[in-house]
Amino acid sequence: MSIISVKNIHKDFANNSVLRDASFEVKEGEFLCMVGPSGCGKSTLLRIMLSLEKPTSGEIITDKSAKPALVFQNFALFPWLSVRDNIGFGLKMKGMPKAEIDKKILPIIDELKLFGSENFHPKELSGGMKQRVGIGRALAIEPSILFLDEPFSAVDALTAKELRKDLLEIWAKRKITAVMVTHLVEEAVELADRVVVFGNDKNKPSIIEIAEIDLPRPRDTRSKEFFAEVDKLEDRIK
Repeated sequence: MSIISVKNIHKDFANNSVLRDASFEVKEGEFLCMVGPSGCGKSTLLRIMLSLEKPTSGEIITDKSAKPALVFQNFALFPWLSVRDNIGFGLKMKGMPKAEIDKKILPIIDELKLFGSENFHPKELSGGMKQRVGIGRALAIEPSILFLDEPFSAVDALTAKELRKDLLEIWAKRKITAVMVTHLVEEAVELADRVVVFGNDKNKPSIIEIAEIDLPRPRDTRSKEFFAEVDKLEDRIK
């Protein structure tokens, strides 16, 4: 069952065509990644899917019961708020009482390994911890779709590896739909059920291929099968 339908999306900036005839379905409960070279329009499409930007033509059809949340690339935390208050910010904006917010976010703080840091401010946190706060803020509103825009590109490789593992556990535990933009093919193959592969040939449709990743979970990122999937997608992008 599809939760989002992307239908013939075009996006132009001035005389520059960023997205051309982009179409695919997002299935309920799946982990879908969009991957491609810089400037291919994948982050623009994510913003269009979130209604943060309008397409030049085409349409996005989202299930009326869907509840989206976004995890940003650059954390987008409020520097004057504590970890606890950053995570609970969306709930506060909805008018939820403080006692109820605290009750709701404490399990998230524990789940994201932020216990003991809940009164810290962003300047006191590492990049990985900042992104955990960003993920926690998105989870606090109990979304049915979690959008992620290159969420691990601002952290080091070891931290990104740990965050990917935690994200997969959250996705499986909460049974939510995940739609993630990444520029790393390896990351897409590790996480995704399906990968939407973008190209940047201005004379062709933006989407080159939609690839099924038929590897068992948890995935062995050192196996020959894993590298075969990575090589296949990298060849398509090239």
